[in-house]
Amino acid sequence: MNKAIAIALLMIMFAGVAVVTLRAFPVRADGLAGDVNNDGKVDGLDIVLVAAHWGPKYNSLYDLNADGKIDGYDIAIVAANFGK
Repeated sequence: MNKAIAIALLMIMFAGVAVVTLRAFPVRADGLAGDVNNDGKVDGLDIVLVAAHWGPKYNSLYDLNADGKIDGYDIAIVAANFGK
């Protein structure tokens, strides 16, 4: 079974310091990473759903980069595809 992945270069500003990282994350079969509610588009509702599971409210459905936690990287994946 082949799994599709996407590579993202992410920059996050924290306390005035830019943290740059390269991440790989799984892509849905239709290629629309970030569409967590499967409505065919990436929009504000997807961001709200991921954010609602931030931290201790973990649910693997919203762990878009499959790193075992829901954090800014997961929000960045949604944001990168926002409006698609």
